[in-house]
Amino acid sequence: MNFLAAVDLTRAAMLHFRAHGGGRIVNMASRAGQRGYASNAMAYGASKAALINLTKSVALSHGHENITAVALAPGWVRTEMAEAFVAQHGEAAALAGISIGAMAAPEEIGEIVAFAFRPSQSSLNGAVLDVNGGSYLR
Repeated sequence: MNFLAAVDLTRAAMLHFRAHGGGRIVNMASRAGQRGYASNAMAYGASKAALINLTKSVALSHGHENITAVALAPGWVRTEMAEAFVAQHGEAAALAGISIGAMAAPEEIGEIVAFAFRPSQSSLNGAVLDVNGGSYLR
């Protein structure tokens, strides 16, 4: 579901964008899609990797139609999902490996999404923006 919903929405968005002169898709992937994930959640990591591939495929195949795509690959963001992990494993486990020593705030991710949607940022087409506090560097 995590990936298939994105595929269905992308198809619908592209039909709309073609009828209206273009548009931009910003997908919310994950650090897990870049580096893999724990064995108890491999499907999550795999779905996020597939979402990154979908983003790049749209960018490569449809940029000439003024349909562009960008993916964000955040690490831990202070959300309910993160809080559930903290409740089970502790704050130190969540922050381990994050060089800035903090999770991203949802507002920080929102600002990056807003930036990615700016009309002046068409050259971001196909980019995967790592937003992980230095926990995964490529």
